Amino acid sequence: MSIKIVGMALTLLAAATAAPFAPRGFVFTGLTNRFVTPNGDGKNDRAVFQFQNPRDSGGTIRIFDVHGRQVEQLEITVNATSVEWDPRGVSSGVYLFVVTVDDIRNSGTLVVLR
Repeated sequence: MSIKIVGMALTLLAAATAAPFAPRGFVFTGLTNRFVTPNGDGKNDRAVFQFQNPRDSGGTIRIFDVHGRQVEQLEITVNATSVEWDPRGVSSGVYLFVVTVDDIRNSGTLVVLR
């Protein structure tokens, strides 16, 4: 009986390893410069949204002010692993961002300081 079980286990293992690898979906990995100071000095002038995108999915990053008004929409293009936001056109304050790719949604806040 044990030989039959071992044979079945080897058959299942062979089938599992022969199956094509399906990469995981989109993963938002973080935001650099959560406190952005767009004063042109080259330090913390932009927010950089970073992610893993193994399926090369497209999506959007929408940025809202504290009143819920959308101030920016950035496109996530296929093959992208990051997107930068230059907040020179907005005033100081707290902003909400929503990253949407396929059915995956991530959100958070960032601060623009002048």
